[in-house]
Amino acid sequence: MASSERRVLLIDLDGQRTLSFGLGLDGESPNAVEWLTGNSFLTPLPTATENLSIIPGGIDMFHLRSMMICLHQHSNVLRASLILY
Repeated sequence: MASSERRVLLIDLDGQRTLSFGLGLDGESPNAVEWLTGNSFLTPLPTATENLSIIPGGIDMFHLRSMMICLHQHSNVLRASLILY
């Protein structure tokens, strides 16, 4: 999709951060956890591929996911965060 000149945003919601690591952006901050919890406004990071950006994952995603499941709010948190974009 990115190579067809469409802008593509990847959001790494995996606590292992495999997507972020594969794109060379592992450990970058702010990350998806900070974005989803409202602790940081973030601009997606550009990758080496034109038109491809990422919101990198965070190790705290494991804790955040279990907390959201307990609160039955996992889809609401992601939806509210995406509205900003």
